[in-house]
Amino acid sequence: EITKDLEDIRGDILGKKTLPLNLGKVKASLLARTILIFAWLSLVILCWKAPCEKFFFIALIPITYFIGSALAYLTISDYTKSQCHIKYAFSTFIFFAIFFSALSA
Repeated sequence: EITKDLEDIRGDILGKKTLPLNLGKVKASLLARTILIFAWLSLVILCWKAPCEKFFFIALIPITYFIGSALAYLTISDYTKSQCHIKYAFSTFIFFAIFFSALSA
């Protein structure tokens, strides 16, 4: 959501109070990158604790790529592409979660 607010900051100047307007673009971008890194680390920990951990590590490959791409795009202030890669990472996670739960059922 922070990334989306960064993407739409020009329209938000007209009266909305968003995090990038309150903190500034640089701090909001840093916060978004920090949250993405913590989300990825949480996923890695989940993979180690999961009963079928080998399958989840397979899912980490594309998710790591998408999160890394999102972080790179955030760093160069391309918020649209960053938002897109965050959505790809989330969709990949959902797909693999459904796929692996169907395998274990």
